[in-house]
Amino acid sequence: MESTPTLTSTPNKLVKVMQYIINNGLKVPFSMLVLALIPVPYLYFFNTFLSAMLGGIVVGAVLSYSISTGLNLIIASIPHIIIELAAFCIWASSLYYLNLWIRNKLHKRAINTTFWFELKRCVLHYIRYVLPLIIIAACLETFLTDKILTLLN
Repeated sequence: MESTPTLTSTPNKLVKVMQYIINNGLKVPFSMLVLALIPVPYLYFFNTFLSAMLGGIVVGAVLSYSISTGLNLIIASIPHIIIELAAFCIWASSLYYLNLWIRNKLHKRAINTTFWFELKRCVLHYIRYVLPLIIIAACLETFLTDKILTLLN
């Protein structure tokens, strides 16, 4: 007898969602935070650029193999990619002010806030905006992308 795919695949998909959230919701933002602590402007944007470039490389490789498969992959990935990149951009823009504070402190410029205030503001932006978007992107990638690919194929 054939079992229903939703019952057997749901735990695997939930594990995939959790892995995605741990990687893109914790590891990547933490690495961006560490890069923001280095007083070099825009260094923390590296992960965002890398994420966008790797997505483009994968799509380009698939498009060179098959136009229809590549277009299907692009269409299926658009919702997830837009939300993920938006979350990374929001996080990077929040880290800009922390990095600016560090650079201003090193150049002995007048600063009206403390380091802890800037860090607290970054963490609040992360909790309010970035983490929910990453969770939505994880669910979209795991559940919606497969459904769109199935419909298009």
